[in-house]
Amino acid sequence: MIDLLSLTNLVIMLTFEKALPAKAQIISALAIKSKAHWGYNAEFMSACIEELSYSSEDIKNENNSFFTLRKDEEIIGFYKLENLANEEILLEALFIEPREIGNGYGKALFEHAKSNAINHGATVLILQSDPNAEGFYQAQGMHVIGKEASESIPGRYLTTFCLSLI
Repeated sequence: MIDLLSLTNLVIMLTFEKALPAKAQIISALAIKSKAHWGYNAEFMSACIEELSYSSEDIKNENNSFFTLRKDEEIIGFYKLENLANEEILLEALFIEPREIGNGYGKALFEHAKSNAINHGATVLILQSDPNAEGFYQAQGMHVIGKEASESIPGRYLTTFCLSLI
């Protein structure tokens, strides 16, 4: 016999929403917490704070597209797309609540970001990856096209990936 009350506890509501400017602090805190999950030291994290912080103006900027992923009522992830020249769009950020890493929510955010990029007329998706996320992006079909210097950490290089959307 199945206990129906127990089944209701299994229902998880996932919702993608255009980020609200009022959520900038929550989004920034999530980005910092997610980055710190990889064991970076305090000095490294301090150097990344500006890069990982988003303002309400960033969210309002027409050149950007921020979306959050809510599980029930909690924001557990977000991404930011930034329009580039021609038909290229940059996946500038994709972060997940650390306790939710490995549950498929990163892939769901990535797929939503791809669809959003296509809806904005992009034919190419580009991103720079943290070394800890490179395997994830390769599993999503992205291809390495080079390395670029980190804007936050002198002497650090990040892998640049690209994905054709057509």
